[in-house]
Amino acid sequence: MKEKILFLVLVCFLSIPNMVGSAKERNFEHEVSRVFEKALLHNNDQRLNSLKEPHIKLPEIREKTPIGGLATLPSTRENSVLLMGHFFEHGHAERMAFIWEISWKNYKISDIKVLSDLANPLMNELIVTKEYRDKFDKDLLVPSYFPFEITHVDGKVRSEEVSLEYKNIMVSGLLEIVASPEGRVPKGYKTVELRDGKTGLIGKAANGYEFVFSHEKMQYNVMLSGTKLSKKELVKVVESMFPNKEPWGNYQDNSKKKFKDANAFYKSLDWWEYKEFKNAKLNIRELISYKDINAVLMRADKYAHFRVSGGGRHPNRQVYVFLSVSEEGLPRAAVFDAETKEKFMEMGDW
Repeated sequence: MKEKILFLVLVCFLSIPNMVGSAKERNFEHEVSRVFEKALLHNNDQRLNSLKEPHIKLPEIREKTPIGGLATLPSTRENSVLLMGHFFEHGHAERMAFIWEISWKNYKISDIKVLSDLANPLMNELIVTKEYRDKFDKDLLVPSYFPFEITHVDGKVRSEEVSLEYKNIMVSGLLEIVASPEGRVPKGYKTVELRDGKTGLIGKAANGYEFVFSHEKMQYNVMLSGTKLSKKELVKVVESMFPNKEPWGNYQDNSKKKFKDANAFYKSLDWWEYKEFKNAKLNIRELISYKDINAVLMRADKYAHFRVSGGGRHPNRQVYVFLSVSEEGLPRAAVFDAETKEKFMEMGDW
């Protein structure tokens, strides 16, 4: 929803002409754009520091996915420009990363406002676990339940040990997981039985609690700290790390059920749920099985490399897939569960 509102705001920005300004001001605007591109894409901030006032700091980008594309847009304010960045994945600038408004005074950057931060810190978890899997051909257990909203994720692979930290810097919440073939076994912890008969050890740790268990020749030390966080919350985190015996959960095979065709379902959607581009180069509306989503998305490979993996739905569960490509070649896609009507995936330009 936040991204849709943001898209409308951008349309409003672009509909109002930017102030022309002097040639010197236009040259400075060009220089700001060029220097930010070097600083963000090539890790060179020496020139950027010379352009900004000393107290101005670059906003934090909470995701470690490379920034692969930058664009400048007009701002409604004098001596300002909008800078829009995209994350670079699979050889394409696929996801919007941020929109900043950069302002200057007396030819020095005097303010940087974050208009949108669309980073997903959990992508950092994927980067670390993929590195471990590539090195040791082993999948790691990670949680799907968190007792607080995640604002930052950090992790490292050291030899055969991997560590992950999930944080909320607003409430000082910290969840730390260390996994290793030869882990640390604490003394004096109590045995706790989890669902499905699994067991582990739990005890008091610095500023919180720690849970220790073994799985597939790996030991996991899971530590939870922060205000108002209990042993019960830690146990819920650990249980969420194990796959459910019924992998499809509430999204079972419903291939024998009848649902509206894709055209009828599209007409029932509100504009903010999904809307095709006006004068689109390509529009796709399909009611298909979950396992066939990528076959449909491949039709737009000329414009974007959209793919779906995992998802927790039965391969034969029915879904609606919509994809639209604008006159300028900008793609967007959305996938809805045919039975629950929930949109569980959206991709591309919004």
